[in-house]
Amino acid sequence: MNTALYKKRKIRCVQNILAMEQMCDIGKLVNSKSLRNSVELFMDPSQFFLISKPNLSKIHKYLLEHQLTTEKLASSHIAVGDHARLIIEILYPGYSCGKAREIAFKEERLGPKRKDRIHLAYDQLAISDLYERRDEVLKIKLDGREKGTIMSIELSSLKMAKAAKECKKSPHNMRLHLYMWQSTRMVYLPTLESFEIKDKVLWTKEDEKCLEEGCPYIDITDKVDWEALQQAKTSDIAVKFVFLEDIPNLEYISVCMTWKKSAEELVSQSYIHSATTLIARAMESTRDFNLVQRKAVAILGKYPVKERSDINKAQEIYLLCADAFSDAWIQLPAENDDDDVKVENEVVSVLDPIMISRQQHPARGIYCTHVVCFEATSFYNVMTRLKVWTCPHCFVQIKGAQDIYIDYAMTRALLKFPQAERMMLCGKEYLPDTETSAEWLTKLEACSPDQGSICSESLSSMESSTEVSSLSYKNERQEIYLEDAPSPKRPRHMTEYIDIS
Repeated sequence: MNTALYKKRKIRCVQNILAMEQMCDIGKLVNSKSLRNSVELFMDPSQFFLISKPNLSKIHKYLLEHQLTTEKLASSHIAVGDHARLIIEILYPGYSCGKAREIAFKEERLGPKRKDRIHLAYDQLAISDLYERRDEVLKIKLDGREKGTIMSIELSSLKMAKAAKECKKSPHNMRLHLYMWQSTRMVYLPTLESFEIKDKVLWTKEDEKCLEEGCPYIDITDKVDWEALQQAKTSDIAVKFVFLEDIPNLEYISVCMTWKKSAEELVSQSYIHSATTLIARAMESTRDFNLVQRKAVAILGKYPVKERSDINKAQEIYLLCADAFSDAWIQLPAENDDDDVKVENEVVSVLDPIMISRQQHPARGIYCTHVVCFEATSFYNVMTRLKVWTCPHCFVQIKGAQDIYIDYAMTRALLKFPQAERMMLCGKEYLPDTETSAEWLTKLEACSPDQGSICSESLSSMESSTEVSSLSYKNERQEIYLEDAPSPKRPRHMTEYIDIS
């Protein structure tokens, strides 16, 4: 890892669920030369894509022996990239494996050259969190420049049928993207008039719109039935491109498998990433980190890695973590903290500023200094179409899904008070903006430090009088509640306001 880039904040340290001693043990398994190398290995998840297959198996066995995961040991036939993704999803829940793969691919491409392998610069292509590029299906080297406006190539039916079968078997929306390369480092943005497969014109207005938006690929997933062509014993599939102008100087044609994420899957990723942040903070703030780790593994192990893309299961994991580590769920601080900023009893709306509907998954950017949230699902639906993401409230730039976290206090309030239209921030939680909130604040201000139990009793009596929809797994959250974690300081930008009167 390039520590200079990390110090300049070009690379951000990614939080994991391991303790320092465990990092050192795993570093020894992969033959790290020093403690520093072991720590740097876990600061950058992309390094796991550069680890050999036997060392990945050693790491997985270590995690199973120390009860840090319930995922079974991968088969010996698993690809190195797939095993590395599994290890990353275990150690860094909620982190985008696609970004880690792009960073590792760039290091591999710029590293020592191999004559038998040609690396195309996929890492230089602009890609958002909406897409996660997987493996390359095939690569064709073009012999020479053809004249005119028509170019014909042949795709291997066996490879295309195998890739199409994997796309159908995957629980995710996997796509097959075709790229044109002018060199190993420069992709060509197609300017086509027509696109044919087996003498059948398959060029549509959606393809033209995709190219107009700057996408340097052609989606060929559903153009034809690739498996049927392979079963018909067709060795090669003829593909014809009709360009608007003369054929450009192309060197390669490639097909790559890509996972196109839905807004719900991105929200699930935000839930799991926020839960990992809580776990890491709880481990840092307590002396008995083994207790925190055991509870965290128990919560994360409730659902396998493959099922965490389900939004309901991801939300359950997050709420379980937030309740278990209640002293560590304090919101993320902003970059520009100011001692004079104070927020007390602020009333916020539960309506999403984008769709003007009630929020279900309230989120906020890590650099936002306001308490009001936005709906994560509608945010991803809109922002994944744009190149620059901004907060719909303060318009601060959000660089990606890793800069978004789910607000626990608002999530809990939305579940408790399904009919409330406005919320008031009272201490660490939200209450409906009604007379009940005013009564609660009056009694709280009248309490002395020695009367905390009396205040809690009055609060519980008022909450019981309000219609509350309790969560189905309330009892389970109480069983894993962590009592020993000390309470860290609450970020100032979440609890204070500026008095400009």
